[in-house]
Amino acid sequence: MSNLPTVTLLHNPSAGDEDHAGEHLTAKINAAGYDCRYLSTKEKGWKKFDAGSALIVVAGGDGTIKKAVKALLKRDLRIDIGLLPSGTANNIARSLGLTKDQEQNISGWKKQQVKQVDIGTISGLHDKDFFLESVGCGILPALMKEMKHADKKLSDEPAKRLEAARKIFVDLTHNYKPKSCKLIIDGKDHSGDYILIEILNMPYVGPNLRLSPTADAGDGNFDIVLVSADAREILANLLDGEASVPTLTDAYQVIRGRQIALEWPNNDVHFDDGRVEAKKQLIKIGIRDKQFQFLI
Repeated sequence: MSNLPTVTLLHNPSAGDEDHAGEHLTAKINAAGYDCRYLSTKEKGWKKFDAGSALIVVAGGDGTIKKAVKALLKRDLRIDIGLLPSGTANNIARSLGLTKDQEQNISGWKKQQVKQVDIGTISGLHDKDFFLESVGCGILPALMKEMKHADKKLSDEPAKRLEAARKIFVDLTHNYKPKSCKLIIDGKDHSGDYILIEILNMPYVGPNLRLSPTADAGDGNFDIVLVSADAREILANLLDGEASVPTLTDAYQVIRGRQIALEWPNNDVHFDDGRVEAKKQLIKIGIRDKQFQFLI
């Protein structure tokens, strides 16, 4: 029996290139002084991973991370999580300050530097009950709809898919019609006409948009971004550079809060990277503080 710390590798084999193949990742983790147990998230039974692992490593994109966290929640497990990002946007890894450098990420695990991460709770969205990144209405779910329609025409290369998403986002920013919505934040009414509402748990969403300069995944608060039609150019300009942060105005607001009630008039609603049907439905959102630790 090995005396090395056990790592369970949860891998999405559809994400990334040859360097992200399961055998390559397993070899790199073993070479760093771990006993790596490999599981593909495409195979049945992966959710029954060993609860005694010292570390859960997720290799994939934001969707794979969400699946892993959901599996941990369902089993009421709190095991530290390491990331080897290989998706398209990799917003969760980016929000935690991680890059796609595998060797750097793996070597960093032994430093035991952690980031405690909150999760958002949802009621009113069918079987959806939690989120990691954000819940939102308006332009971003409309972008998801457009990307789904264009999917067969898009390249499989993450960089090209991301560039396509950014172009569609700019077009929507200039043309999306404002919608009148009901919005209550910690008991205060912020209802109005908006082209985008994002309830952020993490700084980066969508095609690597940093919508708020202050969003923090572990501070016990959401950053609620409210964008009206008068701030279209501010929103479009966020794509000028990864480090860009918005100019806050009356038309582009960021409000911090913990309890939100939201009703949007059409189906342009999303939670994390999935669009949902929620026409004229009241959604209630809360926060659970510091539920998981990610190694950074």
